[in-house]
Amino acid sequence: MTPKQFLAQTLLLTLALFGLLFWLQSLPALQGMGSMTWYSLGLFFALTLAMYFLARPALADSSRFVPVFMGFVFGKMAISVLLIVLYVKLVHPPNRLFLLPFFLNYLAYTIFETAFLMKMARRNPPET
Repeated sequence: MTPKQFLAQTLLLTLALFGLLFWLQSLPALQGMGSMTWYSLGLFFALTLAMYFLARPALADSSRFVPVFMGFVFGKMAISVLLIVLYVKLVHPPNRLFLLPFFLNYLAYTIFETAFLMKMARRNPPET
């Protein structure tokens, strides 16, 4: 996958999520949860870009790709937990509904990342 294709697909995903999340914000139960929604959208957009540009050169060598991928997965989880903890400590949300848009973003970007990494790996098989 070329960088241009990747960026186009990432932007398309982000715009689709933006529309869905904007609509979800209109639901009475989720009003007032906007900051976490947009923080997580921005976070996962940035992490997806980082993963692509870190994984791309590592695909040439499977011994480099696995540590990069696993490190990224762990880092993404750690950053996600940190964001949730900070949000709860700083904002004091009235309920846990703020987690719905957060996990929607997390799930959408995780599926997207897995799909593009699989495409990239198929096109660049490791040398044996």
